[in-house]
Amino acid sequence: MANRDSEILILRECLYTLQGMNGATLYFDKEQEFQISNLDSEFALSNPSQSLLGQGAEEALRSCCKAGWYYGRIQEYITKAKDANSSSSSVAKALATALQDYLLDHYHSLLADWESKLDATNNDDGIISLRQLMIRLREPTHQLRTLAMVVDGLKGIKRGSEILTALVQHSWHGDSRHVKLVQGLIQKASQPWFDALYFWTTQGMLIMEDDEFFVVKSEKREIPGKANADNAVLNWKDTFVVYKERVPTGIMNQTLVQPSLTVGKGINFIRQCLRDSGWKLSLLEDKHLDTLSSEGGTFDDEELKKELFGYRYHPPKDIVVSRCNSTRQTSKLAKTLEVAEEQINSYIVEALRERHNLMDHLHGLKQFLLLGQGDFISALLESLYPELEWEGGTGLHAYSLMGFVDSALKSTNASQLPSWVLERLSVKMLSKEQQDSMLQFRFSLQAEGDDNAWDTFALDYSVPAPLTAIVHDSAMDHYHQVFSFLWALKRVEFLLNLTWRQSTDLNHAIITFAQYHAINMASHQPYAQAITLLRHISMARQSMMHFIINLKSYLFFEVLEGAWKTLSSRIEQGESLDELIQAHDEYLNEIIQMSLLFNEDGDASLGLQLNCLLSLVLKFCTIQRDIFSSATKKVEEATKLLKQAEQRTKQGEWGFTSPTENDETEEFFGLSDPIQLTEVIDLSDEFYLATQRLLKRLHEITHGISGARQSSMRSPTDDNDSDTMFSSAARHDQLNVDSLQFLTFQLDFSGFYKLDDEN
Repeated sequence: MANRDSEILILRECLYTLQGMNGATLYFDKEQEFQISNLDSEFALSNPSQSLLGQGAEEALRSCCKAGWYYGRIQEYITKAKDANSSSSSVAKALATALQDYLLDHYHSLLADWESKLDATNNDDGIISLRQLMIRLREPTHQLRTLAMVVDGLKGIKRGSEILTALVQHSWHGDSRHVKLVQGLIQKASQPWFDALYFWTTQGMLIMEDDEFFVVKSEKREIPGKANADNAVLNWKDTFVVYKERVPTGIMNQTLVQPSLTVGKGINFIRQCLRDSGWKLSLLEDKHLDTLSSEGGTFDDEELKKELFGYRYHPPKDIVVSRCNSTRQTSKLAKTLEVAEEQINSYIVEALRERHNLMDHLHGLKQFLLLGQGDFISALLESLYPELEWEGGTGLHAYSLMGFVDSALKSTNASQLPSWVLERLSVKMLSKEQQDSMLQFRFSLQAEGDDNAWDTFALDYSVPAPLTAIVHDSAMDHYHQVFSFLWALKRVEFLLNLTWRQSTDLNHAIITFAQYHAINMASHQPYAQAITLLRHISMARQSMMHFIINLKSYLFFEVLEGAWKTLSSRIEQGESLDELIQAHDEYLNEIIQMSLLFNEDGDASLGLQLNCLLSLVLKFCTIQRDIFSSATKKVEEATKLLKQAEQRTKQGEWGFTSPTENDETEEFFGLSDPIQLTEVIDLSDEFYLATQRLLKRLHEITHGISGARQSSMRSPTDDNDSDTMFSSAARHDQLNVDSLQFLTFQLDFSGFYKLDDEN
């Protein structure tokens, strides 16, 4: 009986060992090695039929110890993950709960049953042996071994997505029992991650910590000085950041990352930027309603809806499918995200087009910042010219110049534009620092010592939120960049026209003066020199005007109108905010590239050549202005003296009382100065060479691109798909080449610039 009691005591200690605890006979030492002390197995060896331990007791007890060691490893992970002071992720805590529930349901119940039977054996109500325990522990030990392998593999892994990825990789196993057990853990451990995905893609909320979920709210949340509602571009592009490496493998396919981001930030955009807090997704379809009815669920049953919409993990049917990430859950979730993305994109695009007048504002930007409203720009130049040219910009302020803008608006067809467009137009005066920092490349025609406000003046357009998501700060920089170029072009065109009017008046005065004094050009050298100067000025002006008119025609018709037509079509066909942003960005990039400001590589050499040419035109206008201003004053003085001489002659007196009163025939109003003629000729030659360099560069660009395109063309005999000889990009580039070739031809239709001349 004493042997029976000692054996029952050893069997009871097995219960402690199976739970990782030490007993008097069975215990773990400091090195976690299993030890057995004072084990008397002689009775078991001599009476195997009566012994509760039986033969091989020591080996059996060591098997119990192994199961207990596995249990201890699992319990250690559970304790650490559930510690209130630990930094464990929600996924780790969910996994710990899943492990604890599994032990409670499958292991603790076995131990409780073993303990009840051991009590019955002690009371002689039944007999249970160590061998029976070993038989019942065989499958639980295998499961404990699997769980211990899992938790040991998770050592050092804290992020929830990495834990789920490791669990999925553990499920890629050839043993079906192993796979089933691990997949059961994944189902429960992934619930917090799927809950976070559910709240993000249905309510736009981030409920997980920043380092756990693959969508994180950026620290750059607002622009200083602007309200959150005005930061539409931040709410769409920069507010939320995606970390694809945080998407757990086998839980969600990488192809669903972008739709998930679009849906979540789309909900935030609708609520914060469109100010529609009452808008909600409508994901329930007829098949979902049928499922809810059949399962007795309601519309408010969140858990059932998560299951229906694919926000729960479903084990794949086989390991191969698991490795390919093509789970049943993925297809459900993909369908849900597809429906949600379609609803959100449709609502945002429609709201921007209809409620927020997207096309009207884009048209306003084109008409004002891209100078598309020609009559308004002409009227504005006429009224601003005295202020910007002669006042030197001193004492000018944006609010005072806005009066000229308002007058130009009221006197032209620009007044017919919608009121919500006109009220967005304003003027800003740029400081030197703003000019240098605002734009990477800005047209500046201000010559050294030329103190005027042309380069500081700029039209501005205040784009309302939420359209700032499309017309963002970078896009506005592009608008101002193109405006500075077109404004410089309009300025020199205006000045050339002004010099033509001055030249016409002066020519008429000179001819009248020569006829009055019966001056013959063949015999009067000063008169001949003056006529020669005027002829050179006229030829230089005509050459420059030819260049300016053809360049302006190319820019406004080939570039701006062509790009606007493409943009209008793409905005009309756009199905998402991203497509609208892309269409507008490409619209501006196309304008900048085709305007010769930059090429595809960001090279501004052509833009600098244009800047040089326009600067030469401005220099010419300045020289002619100085020459003609002086000559005009002398003409007025000579005319005044002539009228006085006529009056004295009528009174019977001498017309001119001294020789100096009629000495203009010698200098001919200062126009016979050879220095002036040399200056005009030199400037004309410089303009010729600069134009020749530009045309050669354009010739190289167009022939280089077209040659590359032709070499990439496929012959119909080599490919049956002859209808797709050019890609859309190739066709677009070909159109650009055609436009540039036409511009080159227009600028040098007569071969005047001799592009083949090496010198």
